[in-house]
Amino acid sequence: LSIPFNNTTTWVGTPPPGAGINYNWAFGDGQTGNTQEPTHVYPEPGEYTVTLIATSSAFGCSDTLETEIAVSEEPEVQINATPQCFQNVVFEMGINAHGSQIETISWNLDDGNTSTDTSFTHQYQQAGNYTVSVQVTNAEGCSTIAVLPVVVQPSPTLDQIELPNVMTPN
Repeated sequence: LSIPFNNTTTWVGTPPPGAGINYNWAFGDGQTGNTQEPTHVYPEPGEYTVTLIATSSAFGCSDTLETEIAVSEEPEVQINATPQCFQNVVFEMGINAHGSQIETISWNLDDGNTSTDTSFTHQYQQAGNYTVSVQVTNAEGCSTIAVLPVVVQPSPTLDQIELPNVMTPN
């Protein structure tokens, strides 16, 4: 549960030469940081109060910003592809949404086709190797991508049937 923070702190007016801003973050889970735009890993989903104190290195003046954030788990997705006859492949997926609603499902079948279904059959026009992916996004905007290599075998063809030249008495 890695969360990047975007800090837009700026000077009001013209800063004195050599002056800078010191950043002190409290992430609401007992952890702190001091970089301008940190990325913080939360141990579990939940509501957290994040505090940023920006302090002028020249004058010691500071300003504090406090905000509430909700940290959600990414959905987990597993995909399976089962080749069938005549270049048909059955795609299925399992989703663990961690108590959230799934908003979007977006398959890329690597042949110009897409799908938004959880399971379906797709017929590839050509045999070959395909890299199939599905992106799943939950109601909180968290998404994950699963990728699966798929090998599509050529369909059997009957060009000619040869019959033996035999006769049986009857």
